[in-house]
Amino acid sequence: MDASFKEELLSHLSDSGALHTLKERLRSEVSKSLIPSSEPSQIFKKPKKQLRRVLDALFEDYLDNSQYHYSLSVFQPESGSRGHSLSHRDVLKTLHIEPGSELYSALKRRGYGRQSHGAAKPGLATALLEAVMETSGTAKLNKHAAEDSSSFKRAEIRKLEQRQAELEARIRSIESDERLKTAASNNAAAVHHVAQTSGPKFSVQERLQQAAASSWVAQATDEPVWMAWAQQSDTLIDEVLAGCETMLQCVEDARLALAAAEQDAADLRGQLGHILLERRDLIAVLPDLAPVLAWGPGNVNPPATPISRAAVVLSAEQRIKEGVRSLQKKVLSHRQTATAHLAHSLACMGLKPPEASPGILHGPPAYDRS
Repeated sequence: MDASFKEELLSHLSDSGALHTLKERLRSEVSKSLIPSSEPSQIFKKPKKQLRRVLDALFEDYLDNSQYHYSLSVFQPESGSRGHSLSHRDVLKTLHIEPGSELYSALKRRGYGRQSHGAAKPGLATALLEAVMETSGTAKLNKHAAEDSSSFKRAEIRKLEQRQAELEARIRSIESDERLKTAASNNAAAVHHVAQTSGPKFSVQERLQQAAASSWVAQATDEPVWMAWAQQSDTLIDEVLAGCETMLQCVEDARLALAAAEQDAADLRGQLGHILLERRDLIAVLPDLAPVLAWGPGNVNPPATPISRAAVVLSAEQRIKEGVRSLQKKVLSHRQTATAHLAHSLACMGLKPPEASPGILHGPPAYDRS
């Protein structure tokens, strides 16, 4: 009966905390009685290093949060930290844990610094150890895991990039084949067009027909065949260009001949103008020459055959006609040479020469016989 009552009483005192308080007081009194009176004062007077003060503060925080009140009541007198312990802010400042640092962020994630509403406030020592583990060992493990994951991702990315490079190479090869086909078709069309406009001097059309009938059409995907066809097209184009240069030279010769003919025609028009002016002057002086040309009483030696005014006019007109015919022959000769050069150039280009149009060089000009 007494044993059960004793156990119930001890349980009640332990639950209420009275037993722990009693043990704390008892241990404190025993410690004070064992330590000499002069020694604690000397211990308190000795300045402690800052790091030891931090450790004492962390240990007190751990004992307090773990509810080791008896051990705390013994530790504080022994360490001399009762009333002199560092605050949490001073501990963090001494350890150079500034707000914004990685370790401080880990402490906040552990619940440090939050206002507790009925729940137990996390201890600084426990939170600091967990934060150190998170930022050192656990962080390294996470880093290795992340590196392994990133290595796998990089390997997959490299595979995808290699596959993409292969596809791009195939696309470039197909585009190159298409460009070769298009270039060959364009060359063939250009050569065919030049061959149609170059005249019978070059047998390019027959060579194009032979090339079209060859096997390169059936082997459209064979690159060497396309290269050979491109070289053949370049050769045909070079030949056609050489023919075009020859035709341009012929056209230049014809242009020079026509320019010479035009200059001769201009000279002819100038000479005709002078002849007409001389004819008018001659007709104007005929009345003054009539006494000399005709038989009259003033003539000492009369001519054997009297010359009339009409005969003089006819003689002058005859000389004018002969001069005009000579100039016409000269101009017609230049005109024929220029026409021959022009006809040759047009024949080289496969064109027909234009029909001759009547001009000043065809037939003698009409004279004013008034």
